[in-house]
Amino acid sequence: TGPPAVPAFAAAAAVAGPHVVVGWSDSSSDETGFEVERRLEPAGVWSQVDLVGTGVTSLRDTSPPSPATLGYRVRAV
Repeated sequence: TGPPAVPAFAAAAAVAGPHVVVGWSDSSSDETGFEVERRLEPAGVWSQVDLVGTGVTSLRDTSPPSPATLGYRVRAV
């Protein structure tokens, strides 16, 4: 069997705190969780923010560096 399907429609939005909420659509039925990573844009190194469980489709990043332009990505594992 291959890896789980890639999550779809990932988006991030800054909210008060400062916090960032990252959300995505679960496109697979065989993942064991989702790995959420961030980097400083445009060319920083990806680092893991959190690993959440199966069926979870959002994460609140409570420790983003500020001020910064950040990129996020989500991978099913």
